[in-house]
Amino acid sequence: MKPHITDRPRSPTPQRMRRYLEIERASGQHPAVRALIKRPKPSDGPRRTPQFLRIARGYSA
Repeated sequence: MKPHITDRPRSPTPQRMRRYLEIERASGQHPAVRALIKRPKPSDGPRRTPQFLRIARGYSA
């Protein structure tokens, strides 16, 4: 017995994939994503340095 035509897996055609990628690339990034990327990252450096020095000198809290 032959399988039904709808029982076969559907593979994406190159044209469909190419068109999907064109649409995604044309849309670009959402403005909220761009704002999050440009936002300055908080720095833990100056606040944590004394703690590291305390540990390195052998003091415990």
